[in-house]
Amino acid sequence: MSVQIRPAAIADLPALTDLYNHYIVNTPTTFDIEPYTLEGRAVWFSQFALTGRYRLLVAEQAGEILGYACSGPFKAKRAYETSV
Repeated sequence: MSVQIRPAAIADLPALTDLYNHYIVNTPTTFDIEPYTLEGRAVWFSQFALTGRYRLLVAEQAGEILGYACSGPFKAKRAYETSV
């Protein structure tokens, strides 16, 4: 079965939250201390769009989210506006 890359949908939020929380609980890689709730992670999810600079993509195989990639603002200064 092949891996599909597609834009994230709000229905993916529980799986994305579970995936990220796994790394909070089991590794030091995120530098977060407490797992996220769905409500808390929804704030993060809301910054992405289907088109444009700031996007969230998921890798999916047989209906299971394997991972994700996202782009966001590099820095708040206007000169960095086109950097992600």
